[in-house]
Amino acid sequence: MLMGGLHESSLNLIMSSTNVGKTLIMCSLATNLIQNGYKVLYVTFEDSENKIASRIAQNMFDISQTQFKLMSQNDFAQAYRMMCSKFKGIHGDSLIVKEYPESSTNALALKSLLKDLEDKKKFRPDVMFVDYIGCMIPNGRINSNVNEASILRTVSQQVRAVGQEWNIPIVSASQTNRGGYNAAEVGLNDIADSFGVTQKADAIISVTQTPEFKDQGIYQLKLLKTRYGNNKEQVATIGVSIEKQRIYDLNSGAAQQTTANIFTAAKSKNNGDEDASNMLNDIEL
Repeated sequence: MLMGGLHESSLNLIMSSTNVGKTLIMCSLATNLIQNGYKVLYVTFEDSENKIASRIAQNMFDISQTQFKLMSQNDFAQAYRMMCSKFKGIHGDSLIVKEYPESSTNALALKSLLKDLEDKKKFRPDVMFVDYIGCMIPNGRINSNVNEASILRTVSQQVRAVGQEWNIPIVSASQTNRGGYNAAEVGLNDIADSFGVTQKADAIISVTQTPEFKDQGIYQLKLLKTRYGNNKEQVATIGVSIEKQRIYDLNSGAAQQTTANIFTAAKSKNNGDEDASNMLNDIEL
């Protein structure tokens, strides 16, 4: 839909109503990027670092939320080993998750974070997720005479500028208004935050899930805006697995991977506590 994936120096928005699964989608996209050898920085405002990391880990390990909660340290280490064996591009600094308080962080803080990670940890992300722009404030002092729509437009402009400066794609999200709730299809006019946000984004994909879609375990996507090609208004239907925290192509059957996971594979006899601790120390979650 984006004519080549996430483009550098871009701002890409996932637009949906409350509780449809914006964070699930971003975590699933982050998982896919990591599995393909990319470094991901995930900035979160509403969920904790552990919650975001857990969503990504259970998707990678191909296990349910219940199974993830029951994992021992040894189980986690073995699952991590199996994952690294299957996806050769994964390494200890494939993912960094950073949590900030809501309504306290601006684009300058994101720039400072990127610089600190590069200087202190030699970590330069290929993609940054911001979950989500509506939880941020603009740089500098906020003018009390400026309305919320103008503030969010400014925040979007400043966040996009960070992507331009660091030459990376930024993926974020936006809420729909009441008119978009439970709708089978939404448009740019249904955005709840600020229409100015849509003006600054390079690509906007709406995600809808009616009660019928929810029963079937599917999302409907529509490309509402794009600066890449002339395929605006393109529509696609994808699957979603809440238990695996995963979106997938319906044609691939990826909801249930056929490869063994930690609970179906025979456990190695040589995975002691010392080995598990060493594996855990390698992970930047």
